[in-house]
Parts: sequence; C-alpha cells; structure tokens
Amino acid sequence: LALAKIKLQDKKLENNATKVVLKNKITALQKQLASYISQNEFTFKIVRDYAVLLSAEERKFFLGESSLFLVNYREQQFMDSKLKAIGLENAFFIAKAGLFKAAVIAIN
Repeated sequence: LALAKIKLQDKKLENNATKVVLKNKITALQKQLASYISQNEFTFKIVRDYAVLLSAEERKFFLGESSLFLVNYREQQFMDSKLKAIGLENAFFIAKAGLFKAAVIAIN
C-alpha cells in the first residue's frame, strides 16, 4: 500500500512537471509571436518605403535625371526587403503552428 502511494505521488509530480514545461513553452511561443508581429509590421513599412523610393527613381529616370543603374539598385533593394519580409512572415507562421501544437499537447 505504501509503495502504491509513493508511485501515485511520483506520477502526480511527473504530471505537474510536464504541465509546467508545457506552460513555459506556450508562454515562450506567445512572446515569440508577439515579437514576430512587431517585426513584420516594421519590415512591411520598410518594403513600402523601398517601393516608394523605386517609384521615385523610375520617375526621375523617365525625366532624364537618373540612370538605369540607380533604378536597378533601387529595384534590388526593394526585392531584397520583400524577400526578407516573406521569410519573416514564414517564420511567424511556423511559430504560430508550434504554438497550436503545444496548446493541443497541453489540452491532452
């Protein structure tokens, strides 16, 4: 009987430890998602700004005040920033999927 009580207590402690680990994991993932959200907002503003710069450089080119090299440079900056934004958005969705997975594990 004493052995059964000890085993029961051991299982309860294991269960509590697992709950704490899952709670910490969920909290960390929530903070990571919040960070990704603010990074995404900032990155999309940068992409929008590069698009404005590209548009302005193209207008200057058509007016004869710029060169094709500058237009290409602005376009390259715009595309690089867009790719970084897409990569960051992808990381956000991966983290979100991880949060859902951890939440499902916590429910079960």
